[in-house]
Amino acid sequence: MKIETDHAEIYTGVRHGKSLGSPIGLILPNKDFENWTTKMSSKSVEEEIKKVTLPRPGHADLAGVQK
Repeated sequence: MKIETDHAEIYTGVRHGKSLGSPIGLILPNKDFENWTTKMSSKSVEEEIKKVTLPRPGHADLAGVQK
């Protein structure tokens, strides 16, 4: 199952398919950015915040709920 369709673009550190020995820089555009601008905003929002009642495996939900 393939969820993400994003592709990384090499913008530094590689020439003609070989590493230059310097750090390699990649750009990975976040196509899902627009869906999260309101939810992750530092400003107060009118939208209701959903509480996490069931921790998701592999996430920090359990530790966050316990604090």
